[in-house]
Amino acid sequence: MMRARAAPAAIAAGCAALLMSCAATTVFAQTEPDSPCPSDRESSDTPDNTPRRRPGVAPPTTPQTPVCNPARMPAPSGAPLPEPAAVADRWRLVEGLGRPVNLVNPYEASNPLKGDRPTFGADGFMNLSATTNTLLEPRRIPSTGQAAPALASGAVRTLTRDEFFLSQTVAFDAVVYRGDTVFRPPDWQWRFSPAINYSSTHAGSTDASGGVFAIQGLSFEKHLRDVSSRYDFDSVRVGIQPLVSDFRGFLLSDQPLALRLFGTRADNVFQYNLALLARIPKDRVRLNDVSQGIPNNQILLGNLYWQDLFKSGATSEFIFAYNRSRAADTRQLLATDGTPAGSPVRAQHDYDVAYLGYSLDGHFGRLNTTAAVYGLAGHERQGTFVDQSTQVRALFAADELSMDFDWRRVRLSMLHASGDGNPYDRRAQGFDTLTSGAIFAGSDSSFFFHQRLALAGGTFDLKSRDGLLPSLRAAGNSGESNFTNPGLNLVGLGLDLSLTPQLTVSLDANQLWFDKTAVLESLLNQPQISRRLGAEVVVDAIWRPFATQNLILRLSASQLASGPGYRAVYAGSNPFSVFALLTLTY
Repeated sequence: MMRARAAPAAIAAGCAALLMSCAATTVFAQTEPDSPCPSDRESSDTPDNTPRRRPGVAPPTTPQTPVCNPARMPAPSGAPLPEPAAVADRWRLVEGLGRPVNLVNPYEASNPLKGDRPTFGADGFMNLSATTNTLLEPRRIPSTGQAAPALASGAVRTLTRDEFFLSQTVAFDAVVYRGDTVFRPPDWQWRFSPAINYSSTHAGSTDASGGVFAIQGLSFEKHLRDVSSRYDFDSVRVGIQPLVSDFRGFLLSDQPLALRLFGTRADNVFQYNLALLARIPKDRVRLNDVSQGIPNNQILLGNLYWQDLFKSGATSEFIFAYNRSRAADTRQLLATDGTPAGSPVRAQHDYDVAYLGYSLDGHFGRLNTTAAVYGLAGHERQGTFVDQSTQVRALFAADELSMDFDWRRVRLSMLHASGDGNPYDRRAQGFDTLTSGAIFAGSDSSFFFHQRLALAGGTFDLKSRDGLLPSLRAAGNSGESNFTNPGLNLVGLGLDLSLTPQLTVSLDANQLWFDKTAVLESLLNQPQISRRLGAEVVVDAIWRPFATQNLILRLSASQLASGPGYRAVYAGSNPFSVFALLTLTY
């Protein structure tokens, strides 16, 4: 019995001794690394410089240098803390703690120009931004008014020439709104986004330059109501505003004049947009030119985003658009160099067409995808090549598959836009978008997508600048769609390299074909034009030295190895595009 009773006491004594040893070891281990620096206090060693040691442990054979931690917090002062001053509201707590207002630094925590605190009333905010873009662009592109000597068949081709393009744009964005927008939309919001541009083009011995002023945004937004406790809402916005139809902007990416109703449902699972818009004509650098007036062309656009519809991580979108055009002078007949006699070519026309589409963006395991498919149906009062009513039927499909391998992303891009096989059969089967500006297969780094491809005579362009498709629209009228066009097929491979947090390099190789060439053959009086448009190689490098969007340097180069289809339309050596873009943002 005595031994049984003594056992717990012995165990308890042993545990206590072990805990004391561990505590001593912990204190010693924590004390040394956090020792103050000798420059800030008296030396921690004894007067004879003998280092401290634990009882029962032999002293070290060599003197140890005290560990100094210069990054430690300073010792608290013995003086009493100052009485905290009252502040007007919670937005000024940072300033009340002694942090001064800094209007120069856009990331300063108390910058009223960036919406960090109210500038009027209790919840009235302001957000101001300024961006400057400097573009230097050497290029070899088709000339707008130079025709090559006619071929033996009488066919007409367009000459290419070397040019140097300079563009300087300064854009501002001013937003004034009321409401705390961290978890809910603003109660109301005003936005004004002007832009000033100067551009010059040097080609041979000719120079063309000039400046423009554009309004890229002027709108008012009003919060109508909250429909749930988690800030599902309905809002309305009216004025000049940015609008994108789908994930990549295949159908519409513009700054039109619009009346837009938008909101969310079911804890943000659904996002919807319903907009009635009118496109604004563009100037020579593709900025809004309100001085030309608003053409009689109305578009009704509606889309619904549905998150995780088929699979978690994938968002579906359903799109509907109705395009009605009654532009002025729609019955004016224009002549084009190379047009056969007796074959009128119509630059503008009345039409009513509807788009129905589906788009998908997300990932399935390691495979990322962004896809879109559109069907187009409607009619034209008079066709582009015929004076009779024309039925419009066209298809569009595009998909980009990608997979990430650490800092590398491999991409496969595929696109089909149907073309018109017979411009005189009263059926227009060429797909055309509402506006240009899609992000796909190299986007504006690609020569084919980025550059304007004009045709001799200046009546038609094979495609517009930053346009996705060879829609054969009338020159200077980028707003009017044209459904009698050759269409496009594309297959491309891409590689994105995130070399550092500041430097990204993208490589793209695209093979392009016309879908149908009958329209070009009739327009240029040239039989049997090949569908092989050509192959292009694209290199794009983006450097952000501060790992932010405030300073961006972009270098891009692209060359098209012209195929027989391109050489049938254009004369000269292989075209190319090189540009350097410097962006500064406040």
